[in-house]
Amino acid sequence: VSLILLHNRIVLRALSLWQGHSSGGYAMVLGLLMSNKMARTWPGVAASFAIHEFVSLLGLGFAMFHAIILMGDKYIEFTLAKIAIPFESTYEPFWVSVGQIAFYIMLIVAFSFYIRKAIGQKLWRAIHFISFLTYLMALLHSLAAGTDTALPWAQQYYWFSIGSLLFLLMVRIVGSLLKEQKPVRRVKT
Repeated sequence: VSLILLHNRIVLRALSLWQGHSSGGYAMVLGLLMSNKMARTWPGVAASFAIHEFVSLLGLGFAMFHAIILMGDKYIEFTLAKIAIPFESTYEPFWVSVGQIAFYIMLIVAFSFYIRKAIGQKLWRAIHFISFLTYLMALLHSLAAGTDTALPWAQQYYWFSIGSLLFLLMVRIVGSLLKEQKPVRRVKT
């Protein structure tokens, strides 16, 4: 029985890590695809936006799931206060707090979907740029406090996630720079 419980705990922790980070990473990828205008042809702007919003909320749900199942971990002994309040954890207090703060920032970014018209496009985009910081914080939290970080599947996921986001970010930056360049006019002599 204890072997089954240990197996289930390991599976749940791995599942919550993967789902939380992958849905957050997918939300970032979708956002970059939308800003790069790659998602306009398929599935279209409205569908892309709806999927982006849904996956962002899914990421929040998985982050909450990740925190809640840690309360059942007898080794770390998380309580609701240790999960909800930064710097209360006795296990890797700084890195756990980085993850908690990232979660609270993610809440603000996700909530901004619902007040977009009230706050305007410019402020909404500024809030969404914070997603890059949130992703970095969540990644650092995972690398430093994650007990599965050294496992090959986790390493592969981290590298794939980082690589995908860096590639799409570079496409976005280069596309913006090229868009801003004005064509050179030829002067007749």
